[in-house]
Amino acid sequence: MIDNLLFIPVTIILFLILGLLKIIGTSITLGSGGSGGAFAPMMFIGAMFGGAYGVTMQWLLFGNTFGPLTPLLLPYIGSLTSPIFRYFSPAIAFEPMAYALVGMAALIASGARAPLTGIVLVTEITRNYDMVLPLMLACITAYLISRFIMRGDLYTETLLKKGIDLVEERHADILDRARVGDVMSKPQVVSSEMQIFQVLEMIGKYHYHGFPVLDNGTLVGVIDADTVDREVAEGRETKRVGEVADRNLVTIFPEQTLHEALDKMLEERRDRLIVVDRKKQKNVIGILTRTDILEVHEIKLIMEHGGGKLKEKLQKIAKIDQEYREEMEI
Repeated sequence: MIDNLLFIPVTIILFLILGLLKIIGTSITLGSGGSGGAFAPMMFIGAMFGGAYGVTMQWLLFGNTFGPLTPLLLPYIGSLTSPIFRYFSPAIAFEPMAYALVGMAALIASGARAPLTGIVLVTEITRNYDMVLPLMLACITAYLISRFIMRGDLYTETLLKKGIDLVEERHADILDRARVGDVMSKPQVVSSEMQIFQVLEMIGKYHYHGFPVLDNGTLVGVIDADTVDREVAEGRETKRVGEVADRNLVTIFPEQTLHEALDKMLEERRDRLIVVDRKKQKNVIGILTRTDILEVHEIKLIMEHGGGKLKEKLQKIAKIDQEYREEMEI
């Protein structure tokens, strides 16, 4: 269609109508979730409006014999049609359809954020290297304008609206990408009716520094090793856990990032956080410790900057873990 329109007489109105109809059709297709593609529509729309601009400029400057602006430009017509001007603007050299090709390249440069693709594509299609300079000027200008008015390109704008920034993801620290739910460990809990010496036995068995305290399945507090040691030292090992549990709970949700978790640990001066369900905030689903966060960051650094067999082993472990997670999702 683009090729045919470049070599048959087309009015300005037809160029504009075809361009607008293509915008509407493409918007409906992509906006409704269809997969109609975007690259070819960008080529077509750019060619239609570029062609409309080229035909308009030809009419303004020349019309059939003279256009409306010709009397004002008459003293300069000779210089405008010189070889130098033809190099900068092929449309004035009686090639208005060259603007259609430049418009096509410019829209690719802005819509797909690919200025080099637009320049090379049209150059390869036409085999006309006289258009390189106008192509560069149009594509770079279009690209800069699109960066100014849009955060993403045509392909990433939908993701940005959903809160997914691919550029930011590539440069973000591991603590900003990893979620609490991916790192937390399975919780070991104690009942508020248990006695202190029983918690002491659990500390020796699991080597944990603290445990969430539940009352009939509901989170009511936390008890740590320091509290247990103090009560045992003072001879109160038969005391109920619920009587000495710390009711000042510091919790976090599984979908939050490790960076947020680390900030909360520093703010609350805690070395561990209780992970709870956002909908049922008294329902314990995990425990996150400061050691868990440091291990994630250390493994990331080793995989990026380390070498040798250790790096290979960590990569294999990461691959096995990923395959296991995919199987669990299926």
